[in-house]
Amino acid sequence: MTLRSFDRVADLYDRTRGYPPAVAGRIADGIVQALSDHTALDGRLLDVGAGTGRHGLGLAQRGVRYVGVDIARGMLERFRARDRAAAARLLLAEASRLPFRDASFAAALTVHVLHVVPDAERMVAEMRRVVRPGGVLLLGMDRWTQRLRDELYRRLQETFAEGERPPPPRTDAMVTQQMADRLEERGWYLEYRVLATIGRRTSAAEVLGSIERRTWSWTWQVREEPLRRALQQLRQDLLAEGGDLDRAVDDRGEFVLHVARPAG
Repeated sequence: MTLRSFDRVADLYDRTRGYPPAVAGRIADGIVQALSDHTALDGRLLDVGAGTGRHGLGLAQRGVRYVGVDIARGMLERFRARDRAAAARLLLAEASRLPFRDASFAAALTVHVLHVVPDAERMVAEMRRVVRPGGVLLLGMDRWTQRLRDELYRRLQETFAEGERPPPPRTDAMVTQQMADRLEERGWYLEYRVLATIGRRTSAAEVLGSIERRTWSWTWQVREEPLRRALQQLRQDLLAEGGDLDRAVDDRGEFVLHVARPAG
């Protein structure tokens, strides 16, 4: 797996992955509460994979001493443009080689990043390294109970010709849960907090169109012609089954925060 920069989707990232303001506010409040509960508000918070500031901007606006890093310059530029009070400190850096001394932060946060880095364990190890003794790691993820995109991904996988089929996408929830489990195995205490209910109205036409436009990072590794043929076949199959590609459906889920602290 290669390192993926999201510069190519910086202009549409918030439209395709953002939350309504009220939901984003509840998530930011929940993260601040987790920091407060573990006396981590007296130090700095590192956000690994800060992106466009989807979560970080709200944290900085709430008085958190926020430092964000990302490998995508275009994403950070959008963050800076939104941060009119310049409340956040932002740096270009790789998650697997954080440019900070040991024990530099009271806490480290990552949201929707672990599934797109080549080595999630190394990234979490770096987060552990830069957090002070007694500090906390915060791993955020979406946990979908119903999502049309997951069903269509599965159908699309089956549609690729033999020898052209890409590996199944690594989901954010799957990899984040794996990393939380590893921390627990190593003796860290884990709390599981549901910070907000999330949802999105979509349709098969919209999901398939977003795949065709390569909105999602897993599509960046797929060759053009096999993807085109698979999408064409899946559209034909859905229509043959009597499906209405434009029918709106509701995705439902939760935003979950794993709060990890070392034993002792």
